[in-house]
Amino acid sequence: MMTDVIRHVPSMPLALPEREILLRLGYRRARTILDVETRERLEAAMERSFRLCRPAGCWRVMAFQKVGAGCLRLADGSVIESGDIVSRYEDGRWLWLGAVTIGAALPERVRENFAVGENFEAVVGDAVGSETADAAMDFLQNRARQELLRYGGRLTARRFSPGYGDWRLEGQRIFFGALPMAELGVSISSTWIMSPEKSVTAIAGIF
Repeated sequence: MMTDVIRHVPSMPLALPEREILLRLGYRRARTILDVETRERLEAAMERSFRLCRPAGCWRVMAFQKVGAGCLRLADGSVIESGDIVSRYEDGRWLWLGAVTIGAALPERVRENFAVGENFEAVVGDAVGSETADAAMDFLQNRARQELLRYGGRLTARRFSPGYGDWRLEGQRIFFGALPMAELGVSISSTWIMSPEKSVTAIAGIF
Protein backbone atom coordinates (compact mmCIF):
# COMPACT_ATOMS: atom_id res chain seq x y z
CA MET A 1 0.00 0.00 0.00
CA MET A 2 1.19 3.52 -0.78
CA THR A 3 1.88 5.11 2.60
CA ASP A 4 3.29 8.41 3.82
CA VAL A 5 3.28 9.95 0.34
CA ILE A 6 1.43 13.25 0.37
CA ARG A 7 -0.72 13.98 -2.64
CA HIS A 8 -1.50 17.62 -3.42
CA VAL A 9 -4.57 18.70 -5.38
CA PRO A 10 -3.96 22.44 -5.94
CA SER A 11 -7.18 23.04 -7.85
CA MET A 12 -10.48 21.25 -8.40
CA PRO A 13 -12.85 21.59 -11.37
CA LEU A 14 -16.00 21.69 -9.29
CA ALA A 15 -19.47 22.62 -10.48
CA LEU A 16 -21.71 24.82 -8.38
CA PRO A 17 -23.51 22.41 -6.00
CA GLU A 18 -26.82 24.19 -6.49
CA ARG A 19 -29.15 21.45 -5.24
CA GLU A 20 -27.21 21.02 -2.00
CA ILE A 21 -27.02 24.77 -1.45
CA LEU A 22 -30.78 25.13 -1.84
CA LEU A 23 -31.37 22.28 0.60
CA ARG A 24 -29.07 23.93 3.13
CA LEU A 25 -31.04 27.15 2.73
CA GLY A 26 -34.24 25.28 3.48
CA TYR A 27 -35.71 25.09 -0.01
CA ARG A 28 -37.66 21.94 -0.81
CA ARG A 29 -38.63 21.20 -4.38
CA ALA A 30 -42.07 19.89 -3.51
CA ARG A 31 -42.97 22.65 -1.03
CA THR A 32 -40.99 25.81 -1.78
CA ILE A 33 -42.22 28.05 -4.56
CA LEU A 34 -39.96 30.87 -5.72
CA ASP A 35 -41.12 33.70 -7.92
CA VAL A 36 -38.96 34.54 -10.91
CA GLU A 37 -37.39 37.61 -9.32
CA THR A 38 -36.38 35.77 -6.15
CA ARG A 39 -35.05 32.82 -8.13
CA GLU A 40 -32.92 35.08 -10.31
CA ARG A 41 -31.63 36.97 -7.27
CA LEU A 42 -30.74 33.73 -5.53
CA GLU A 43 -28.97 32.26 -8.56
CA ALA A 44 -26.97 35.45 -9.05
CA ALA A 45 -25.88 35.46 -5.40
CA MET A 46 -24.82 31.82 -5.60
CA GLU A 47 -22.76 32.46 -8.72
CA ARG A 48 -21.06 35.50 -7.20
CA SER A 49 -20.13 33.52 -4.11
CA PHE A 50 -18.99 30.46 -6.02
CA ARG A 51 -16.61 32.55 -8.13
CA LEU A 52 -14.75 33.44 -4.93
CA CYS A 53 -14.08 29.78 -4.06
CA ARG A 54 -10.60 28.40 -4.67
CA PRO A 55 -10.90 24.73 -3.64
CA ALA A 56 -7.67 22.88 -2.98
CA GLY A 57 -6.65 19.90 -0.88
CA CYS A 58 -4.14 17.24 0.03
CA TRP A 59 -4.20 13.70 1.36
CA ARG A 60 -2.03 10.83 2.52
CA VAL A 61 -2.29 7.25 3.76
CA MET A 62 -0.95 6.22 7.15
CA ALA A 63 -0.67 2.82 8.81
CA PHE A 64 -2.21 2.41 12.25
CA GLN A 65 -2.48 -0.03 15.13
CA LYS A 66 -5.24 -0.52 17.64
CA VAL A 67 -3.85 0.19 21.10
CA GLY A 68 -6.98 0.15 23.22
CA ALA A 69 -10.74 -0.26 23.28
CA GLY A 70 -11.22 3.21 21.82
CA CYS A 71 -7.78 4.18 20.61
CA LEU A 72 -5.72 3.94 17.39
CA ARG A 73 -2.07 4.93 17.04
CA LEU A 74 -0.93 6.20 13.66
CA ALA A 75 2.49 5.54 12.18
CA ASP A 76 3.71 9.01 13.18
CA GLY A 77 2.84 8.33 16.82
CA SER A 78 -0.30 10.46 16.96
CA VAL A 79 -3.36 8.94 18.59
CA ILE A 80 -7.03 8.92 17.63
CA GLU A 81 -9.31 8.46 20.64
CA SER A 82 -12.75 7.49 19.37
CA GLY A 83 -14.75 4.34 19.96
CA ASP A 84 -16.81 5.13 16.86
CA ILE A 85 -13.71 5.16 14.65
CA VAL A 86 -12.13 2.10 16.25
CA SER A 87 -15.27 0.01 15.87
CA ARG A 88 -15.49 0.89 12.18
CA TYR A 89 -11.86 0.61 11.12
CA GLU A 90 -10.13 -1.72 13.59
CA ASP A 91 -10.05 -4.59 11.07
CA GLY A 92 -8.03 -2.50 8.63
CA ARG A 93 -4.38 -1.47 8.54
CA TRP A 94 -4.44 1.99 7.00
CA LEU A 95 -6.30 5.26 7.32
CA TRP A 96 -6.76 7.95 4.71
CA LEU A 97 -6.30 11.52 5.95
CA GLY A 98 -7.60 14.38 3.81
CA ALA A 99 -7.93 18.14 4.07
CA VAL A 100 -9.58 20.73 1.84
CA THR A 101 -10.23 24.45 1.87
CA ILE A 102 -12.09 26.86 -0.39
CA GLY A 103 -9.69 29.68 0.48
CA ALA A 104 -10.20 32.90 2.39
CA ALA A 105 -11.97 35.11 -0.17
CA LEU A 106 -15.54 33.89 0.30
CA PRO A 107 -15.49 33.67 4.13
CA GLU A 108 -14.12 37.21 4.22
CA ARG A 109 -16.85 38.43 1.86
CA VAL A 110 -19.52 36.76 4.01
CA ARG A 111 -18.23 38.54 7.13
CA GLU A 112 -18.20 41.86 5.26
CA ASN A 113 -21.76 41.31 4.04
CA PHE A 114 -23.03 40.56 7.54
CA ALA A 115 -21.20 43.61 8.89
CA VAL A 116 -22.99 45.99 6.52
CA GLY A 117 -26.39 44.32 6.81
CA GLU A 118 -26.40 42.52 3.46
CA ASN A 119 -27.84 39.45 5.14
CA PHE A 120 -29.31 37.81 2.04
CA GLU A 121 -25.95 37.84 0.27
CA ALA A 122 -24.19 36.70 3.44
CA VAL A 123 -26.50 33.76 4.15
CA VAL A 124 -26.33 32.54 0.57
CA GLY A 125 -22.56 32.94 0.55
CA ASP A 126 -22.22 30.96 3.77
CA ALA A 127 -24.28 28.12 2.29
CA VAL A 128 -22.25 28.18 -0.92
CA GLY A 129 -19.04 27.96 1.11
CA SER A 130 -20.22 25.03 3.20
CA GLU A 131 -21.49 22.99 0.29
CA THR A 132 -18.49 23.78 -1.91
CA ALA A 133 -16.18 22.60 0.87
CA ASP A 134 -18.16 19.35 1.11
CA ALA A 135 -17.99 18.96 -2.67
CA ALA A 136 -14.23 19.55 -2.53
CA MET A 137 -13.82 16.79 0.06
CA ASP A 138 -15.93 14.46 -2.11
CA PHE A 139 -13.68 15.28 -5.07
CA LEU A 140 -10.52 14.67 -3.02
CA GLN A 141 -11.82 11.37 -1.67
CA ASN A 142 -12.87 10.17 -5.13
CA ARG A 143 -9.48 11.13 -6.56
CA ALA A 144 -7.78 9.16 -3.80
CA ARG A 145 -10.14 6.22 -4.28
CA GLN A 146 -9.16 5.89 -7.93
CA GLU A 147 -5.46 5.95 -7.12
CA LEU A 148 -5.68 3.55 -4.18
CA LEU A 149 -7.53 0.98 -6.28
CA ARG A 150 -4.34 0.58 -8.29
CA TYR A 151 -2.63 -0.56 -5.09
CA GLY A 152 -5.42 -2.96 -4.16
CA GLY A 153 -6.95 -0.68 -1.56
CA ARG A 154 -10.65 0.10 -1.18
CA LEU A 155 -11.35 3.49 0.38
CA THR A 156 -14.54 3.61 2.40
CA ALA A 157 -17.22 6.06 1.36
CA ARG A 158 -17.99 7.14 4.91
CA ARG A 159 -15.58 9.56 6.52
CA PHE A 160 -15.18 11.08 9.98
CA SER A 161 -14.13 14.58 10.96
CA PRO A 162 -13.02 15.86 14.38
CA GLY A 163 -16.04 16.98 16.35
CA TYR A 164 -18.23 14.26 14.82
CA GLY A 165 -19.59 11.51 17.06
CA ASP A 166 -17.24 10.86 19.97
CA TRP A 167 -14.12 12.17 18.21
CA ARG A 168 -13.28 15.39 19.99
CA LEU A 169 -12.37 18.54 18.10
CA GLU A 170 -8.84 18.30 19.47
CA GLY A 171 -8.35 15.60 16.86
CA GLN A 172 -7.58 18.41 14.41
CA ARG A 173 -3.99 18.40 15.68
CA ILE A 174 -3.44 15.08 13.91
CA PHE A 175 -3.98 16.66 10.51
CA PHE A 176 -1.74 19.61 11.30
CA GLY A 177 1.01 17.14 12.12
CA ALA A 178 0.45 14.79 9.19
CA LEU A 179 -0.48 17.15 6.34
CA PRO A 180 1.02 20.40 5.00
CA MET A 181 -1.90 22.51 6.18
CA ALA A 182 0.15 25.72 6.00
CA GLU A 183 0.70 25.13 2.30
CA LEU A 184 -3.08 25.08 1.90
CA GLY A 185 -3.22 28.41 3.73
CA VAL A 186 -5.00 26.84 6.71
CA SER A 187 -4.14 27.61 10.33
CA ILE A 188 -5.70 26.61 13.62
CA SER A 189 -6.56 28.42 16.84
CA SER A 190 -5.87 27.39 20.41
CA THR A 191 -9.45 26.09 20.55
CA TRP A 192 -8.92 23.93 17.43
CA ILE A 193 -10.94 26.11 15.05
CA MET A 194 -9.54 26.24 11.54
CA SER A 195 -9.04 29.39 9.52
CA PRO A 196 -10.17 30.20 6.91
CA GLU A 197 -13.66 28.96 7.60
CA LYS A 198 -14.99 26.31 5.22
CA SER A 199 -11.85 24.22 5.61
CA VAL A 200 -12.51 20.55 6.28
CA THR A 201 -10.45 17.61 7.52
CA ALA A 202 -11.54 13.98 7.53
CA ILE A 203 -10.35 10.39 7.76
CA ALA A 204 -11.66 7.28 6.02
CA GLY A 205 -10.68 3.63 6.18
CA ILE A 206 -8.80 1.55 3.62
CA PHE A 207 -9.34 -2.19 3.32
